[in-house]
Amino acid sequence: MIAIAWIIFAAVILGILIFNYGIVVYLSDPKLSRAREESADSKLPKFVTVVGLCLIMLCLGLIPIDIYVVSDTSMSEETRNTMFDVVQILYYVLYGCILGAIFVVIPFTYFFYEEFGENVSFCRRVFAGCKYTIFLVLAAVIILVIGLFVQGGSPSTEDKDYKKYVEKIIDTENRGEAVMNFAFACAGLLGLVTWLIYTGYGFASFPVGFMKGAKDVSEEAGEVDADLVVTQERRRALQSKYMGAGAAMSRRDEASLSLLRDKERKLNTHAQQLHVAGKGCNRLYGCLRPFFFLFGFFFFIVTVVLLVSMVLTNIDKLLNSECGFSCGYVLTNPKRWNPLDALLYFPMDYIVVGLVVMYIFFTTLSGVTSIGIRALWILLYRIKARATRPQGLLLATLIMMLSLVAFNLEILTLFPQYASYGSQTYRDEAGAEQDCSLAAPTELCKMTAIGTMIHRIFMRMPFFGVICYFATWVFIGFASLSLIIAALRSRQSNLNPADEDPDWDF
Repeated sequence: MIAIAWIIFAAVILGILIFNYGIVVYLSDPKLSRAREESADSKLPKFVTVVGLCLIMLCLGLIPIDIYVVSDTSMSEETRNTMFDVVQILYYVLYGCILGAIFVVIPFTYFFYEEFGENVSFCRRVFAGCKYTIFLVLAAVIILVIGLFVQGGSPSTEDKDYKKYVEKIIDTENRGEAVMNFAFACAGLLGLVTWLIYTGYGFASFPVGFMKGAKDVSEEAGEVDADLVVTQERRRALQSKYMGAGAAMSRRDEASLSLLRDKERKLNTHAQQLHVAGKGCNRLYGCLRPFFFLFGFFFFIVTVVLLVSMVLTNIDKLLNSECGFSCGYVLTNPKRWNPLDALLYFPMDYIVVGLVVMYIFFTTLSGVTSIGIRALWILLYRIKARATRPQGLLLATLIMMLSLVAFNLEILTLFPQYASYGSQTYRDEAGAEQDCSLAAPTELCKMTAIGTMIHRIFMRMPFFGVICYFATWVFIGFASLSLIIAALRSRQSNLNPADEDPDWDF
């Protein structure tokens, strides 16, 4: 069975590659691609974006396999330990690649592409990329050095049921794992910002966007036509004011006429866009509109279930975490009912976990496309279909990666018991079947690789766990507020903002 799982995982890699390439092509601005098609260097941002998105999806796809490995009781203990080591190595390799992309590859590619010009040599572009990236490389080196020397602590476990598990988790950690875990945790703290903003808003914009859909094409076209008629009448009236009079037009009227002509040009462009939007696939979209609403309603239910799970887990941590602040609110033995843990029973559990982690991916992507790339309130790049600049794609990938790292710190909040032990159970001294937890005998329950990594971080350095705990409350509040905002916002326009002005991006 485990061989079948790995075969499926390998087959999915090709599908992930094709899927992410399709996303990049769908979002990329074709006009910019044609303008730079003679330059092979211009393809580098797209390549980095595709590889970055693939890394994200591979990390997410590894979580169900990780859970499957520890849950499968049909394999021998030796085989399971071997597979566990393979999964753990894959985690560190993939997250090492993601950290390298965050601190080196994406920044270098961004500044390398920014230096594009007819009179700019390749060496000069490489130098510019290295010059601006060196600071992030130094930051990464400092983080790794700190992780090499910071030992961290250990929560007090005297007279605690989970003493053996804590000793097993911490004592088996080698120095290389400690460095990677510290770097992972630092990137996770930075990722909490993007997780709160983009994933939090995406939790609302993704389902609500499906339910509300875009504006009716014919209705929007009517509004544009009416505005166009009014603009043309105002322009004609202003021109007729000076027709035959021989008087020179005042500066104020010249400025007004210029604005009216610009507006008329944009409205004509809008009318042409809407004329195209009313044909072909868009008509099919209109026929499928009721089904999109049903999908949106289903996604809305998923969002509510995820938020409720996070609320209940955080309450459980507050009331029942035996070590509290000293271990980052690690939940030693979940006592409150969690809807996600309750739903995860074989054989649907692996499918549900896979769908949940992919739902996180798409909600984050939805948040990025809805909000755009911003520095505080200043819009730098819009992320829209057929209208996204390569720099915007790179920054969007960076945001997605940071959010992924933060999600892995938060995964024990979504399904605390299942993400740690899968479907494992054991029989206590009285013969009753119990779900595995930190209080269970270590020889009867094996923790997942991702669960081991997160518990090591929180127990060694509870500072990270405490921040994640309170950040979860902020996430819940922001996502709930975003649901209200997304519901009140007007429906999405059928117009492409990039076609109005070739310089609409920062």
